[in-house]
Amino acid sequence: MLIKRISACVFRAYDWCYLRYYRLNRENARAGNLILFHFIRHSDDAITLSDGTYIRRGDPIVVIHINQLRAREMQKLDGHTAFAGVKLRADFRNSLRLLALKILDNPLYREVRAIRGDTIFGPVARHFFGFDARPDNTWG
Repeated sequence: MLIKRISACVFRAYDWCYLRYYRLNRENARAGNLILFHFIRHSDDAITLSDGTYIRRGDPIVVIHINQLRAREMQKLDGHTAFAGVKLRADFRNSLRLLALKILDNPLYREVRAIRGDTIFGPVARHFFGFDARPDNTWG
């Protein structure tokens, strides 16, 4: 039980630092319940996405993150059931729609060439959300 408490404290501290490092704790870094995001410039070699979008070094990109705190709260409310997973997926899609609106409405994001996110789901992300799945070393 002590190890569980310690690990929970470590993960909360990590989340706290992560949110502040990427400035994801700001209200304008939220899209819906599940997406937090920030702006970067592509720092690696040029790449072509599966839809033909060409991303050059220096092109603006939005990086998305899952709001872990909110996701955990939603899972607790639904008892970690399959229904909770369905609701999370629907909420994520809604958050993606809200992110698209924020990008369209904010002049800072008008030149964004792509949206990037890291996930453990890999190719499943393409099936459920339409994302390209690439190894981490091909995306700067």
